[in-house]
Amino acid sequence: MPNSAHIRGRRAGRTLAELMVVLATMSVFASIAIPCLYSPMAPQEAAQATAERLTRHLRFTRTLAVLHGSDNPDGYALVFLGPSVDRYSKYGIQNRSSGYLLPSVGVVSTPPGATAVTCTSNIKGVEFCFSPRGDVEIFDTVGSKKSGDPVLEVSGGGAVYNIHIAEGTGHVQLAEVSGS
Repeated sequence: MPNSAHIRGRRAGRTLAELMVVLATMSVFASIAIPCLYSPMAPQEAAQATAERLTRHLRFTRTLAVLHGSDNPDGYALVFLGPSVDRYSKYGIQNRSSGYLLPSVGVVSTPPGATAVTCTSNIKGVEFCFSPRGDVEIFDTVGSKKSGDPVLEVSGGGAVYNIHIAEGTGHVQLAEVSGS
C-alpha cells in the first residue's frame, strides 16, 4: 500500500505532458487574440467613428446652448482648430460669453498606417455657433457670418459621411454617403 505522502504528492503535481498541452492551448488562443487586439483600425471604421463623435459633439454643443440659455445669452460654439480653412484636424466646444474652451478637444483621427481621415465643409466656416434657441450661425476665420445649411464631410478609406446642420433649427443629422 502506497504511503499517504506519496499520494498527496501525485495529486498536487502535474506531468510534463499536461503542462505542454496547456501551453499549446494557450499559444493557439494567443495567436488568435493578439492580432485582433493590435491591428490598426480600418480607415472606414475610423471615418465612421470620427463622424459619429463629431455629430455627438455638435449635438452636445447645441444642448449646452439651450440648457444654459438663461445665464449665457451668447450660446456655445463648436470651433475648428485645424491647420487650414477647409481641412479640420481638431475642434473644441467654446462658451461664447466667456470665450472659455471646454477641456475636451475632439480630434479628427487617422489610425497609424491607415489612409487619412479628412473633415471638410461646403461652407468655409470654423465656428458653428448655437444660440439659446438652438439655431446655428456659421462664422469664417475672419468672423464674417456665412449663410446656408452647412455640411461637414468626413471621409476615409472610401467611406464618406455627411453631417448636415439645419441653419434655422440647428438640427444635426449624420448620413452615410458611401462606404462600408
